[in-house]
Amino acid sequence: MKYHTYPINISIPAETFHALTDACGEGDYGDVAETMVNDLILQWLAKQGDKVPAAAEVPALARADGEGYQWKRLFLPDGTRLRSSFHGVQRFARVEGAAIISNGAVTTPSRFANWDGCGSRNAWQAIWLQFPGERDWTPASSHRPK
Repeated sequence: MKYHTYPINISIPAETFHALTDACGEGDYGDVAETMVNDLILQWLAKQGDKVPAAAEVPALARADGEGYQWKRLFLPDGTRLRSSFHGVQRFARVEGAAIISNGAVTTPSRFANWDGCGSRNAWQAIWLQFPGERDWTPASSHRPK
């Protein structure tokens, strides 16, 4: 069975939402929070005895061995480097454990892509990746699962 990902609005109390985003370190509902919500729902369903799709069938939950950062359906292994430039100035980040670190602070792909404060850049288009052991940088968009 193939699963499709599309937005569904689910109402939760504001306190719950803010606790979730604070725990994820994103400040908003981003990649980490989305993955956490998916994981928790599947865990709850499994406890209820309901048929739960295998993690391999659910794109948002795809994982690789070891630590790394889950960016939507793309897993960035520990050691992956990120690069973004704006007006000729380059900025770099690195996946360390399960977080993306830039200038000593935890960030998300969206925040990293919009570090200049514009807030309108698409992270998939603005970020280039260098995976561990690789020499070349490639656009994040070329790794985005379909």
